Amino acid sequence: MSDERAARLFVAIDLSEEARDIIAREQERIRARVPAALRFVPAPQLHLTLAFMAAVDRPHVPAIEACIGAQFDVRPFRVRFAGLGVLPPRGRPRVLYMTCAEGADEVMALQRVVADRLEQVGVRRERRPFRPHLTIARWREGGVTDRRLVSSHGVDAMAEQRVTAVTLYDSRLSRTGAVHRALVRGKLLAG
Repeated sequence: MSDERAARLFVAIDLSEEARDIIAREQERIRARVPAALRFVPAPQLHLTLAFMAAVDRPHVPAIEACIGAQFDVRPFRVRFAGLGVLPPRGRPRVLYMTCAEGADEVMALQRVVADRLEQVGVRRERRPFRPHLTIARWREGGVTDRRLVSSHGVDAMAEQRVTAVTLYDSRLSRTGAVHRALVRGKLLAG
């Protein structure tokens, strides 16, 4: 990162090892069948982003850690990842993702609570509407035909897991990609 005074932070739902393994196998299946210029997210870095903060002044990070590290008044829930999607919806594709086939409403409710907490410590709410999705690859370059190739292939496997916490990460960019470091976890209600 060029400016060490600014932090790149994000809040995410972590995936279990089992879910990551299932999705990694699905990534390999897609890689073998779809001749697109895709850069796949490494399995250890798979997560569902709830909030992204591109440039946070480092002195402000402890306040964000405190608000995310406190317990959330949200019950644990199940999420299941299944179908494929492409962002943006039209034009040149940039992101290949798996949809939330189950638990999307609960993910959206949790995201609103996270955004509310962050807003209380001075982090502006994202203007774009939140759509729960799990990014599995990004296009290096691509065209509209890539979108059709990917969407013509179904998903063979479905990954499922119980969501019991969210994690605040510090993300640093390097030549080899982003390096994520967990800062704090905020647990959902026990039960």
